Amino acid sequence: PGFATVTLPAGTYTLTRTGNDADSMNGDLDINDSVTINGAGTATTIIQGATDAAFTGTIGDKVIGINQDGLRLALTTLVSGVTIRYGNNTVPDGDPTFAYTGGGVDVFLTGTNNSITFSNCVITGNQTTNSYGGGVNVDSANSGLGGDPPLNTVNRGRVRFEQCNISNNRSRQVGGGVNRFADIHDVVLDNCVLTNNTALGTAGDGAS
Repeated sequence: PGFATVTLPAGTYTLTRTGNDADSMNGDLDINDSVTINGAGTATTIIQGATDAAFTGTIGDKVIGINQDGLRLALTTLVSGVTIRYGNNTVPDGDPTFAYTGGGVDVFLTGTNNSITFSNCVITGNQTTNSYGGGVNVDSANSGLGGDPPLNTVNRGRVRFEQCNISNNRSRQVGGGVNRFADIHDVVLDNCVLTNNTALGTAGDGAS
């Protein structure tokens, strides 16, 4: 608990525990508290959800999930200098855990004043087989839900990508590269490259 810094040395870190939960016991790496993760650079620090681009030995999940149970508030998270690849999210669309979104990275914004940043990262070769957000998915609370103050006026915070390459990802629905879903989200892409992403949804929405 509390803010931590993780220095991730050069190496290829392959996730191997199949399954779906929100506490990193199985499937993806779940971030549920404020943390900084510093890799040694995208060429040498690699986090992957399978052993190769054909998804051999896939965990059947995204690679990194932030606030997957929606219960974490005001997170400050920085991930830098890593490649995130070979996420193959096979969770059925409509699953009650909502874990079916995002192939490489999935972020759920709840609470207020979240600050989620990916800096100098490569997000590549990921896919969702049933849902949306092949490379990245950002979900947020719906507006129009009432509350005092109204939920659609609450600052949920920002998800920021700085000098990132988001490429060669695929979505079964929309958002091959980056998908924004629900009504409240502040997503910034600063000096990023999005290329060769594919979305199979209506008119290829969000394929870039």
